[in-house]
Amino acid sequence: ARAFCEALGGHMATITTPEENQFVFSFMRECGNTTAYFGLMDEDRDGTWEWVTGEPVEYLNWHRGEPTYSPRERYGMYFYKHVDGDWNDAHFYEDDKWGEPGCSYICEWDD
Repeated sequence: ARAFCEALGGHMATITTPEENQFVFSFMRECGNTTAYFGLMDEDRDGTWEWVTGEPVEYLNWHRGEPTYSPRERYGMYFYKHVDGDWNDAHFYEDDKWGEPGCSYICEWDD
């Protein structure tokens, strides 16, 4: 997902305000998706969340009980069970776990 967004001249989406979160979540739902990854990750150190762009993490919108701090769950996502736009941490699934075609993700362009 990250390489694909970058190949298109963008990056995985960074969500830095409640207003931006609501916009991105609503757009994703309007496009028919219920689950999608965005550019938040803790690949380097479990529990230390970073945006793929390196910008400061000042806004987080975790669902109650998230993140779970599992060493497998390294990526932020909207999850179909959280219908209010709250976030979940998960790992990239290679098969269709939620009834969606493949693994959805959200790219962003700065221009």
